[in-house]
Amino acid sequence: MGKKTWSCITGDLDHCIICGKPAERHHVFGAANRRLSTEDGLIIPLCPEHHRTGRNAVHMDGDTAALVHIIGELAWIENNKLPFEDREMAIERFRNRYGKNYI
Repeated sequence: MGKKTWSCITGDLDHCIICGKPAERHHVFGAANRRLSTEDGLIIPLCPEHHRTGRNAVHMDGDTAALVHIIGELAWIENNKLPFEDREMAIERFRNRYGKNYI
């Protein structure tokens, strides 16, 4: 039995975070960073229209993708910031893990 998919962004992976319709799971950072997104819980639920098929879908619109990346980086920082670490250090650790910053 595999690990259960989880999200540090939302507790409900079954409903689109934009409209509430039944959702697919979107890895905030895909391609080479898909495994890291899974490990870090950087997964969001999006209905097909907001995920793949609509005009503003994350896979169709650069602005939507950029917004999702910003949300993902902020969620990672919030969930992985070490005690007494300043924000800039946490941002640098994110860059080291994911290869770039989005905020």
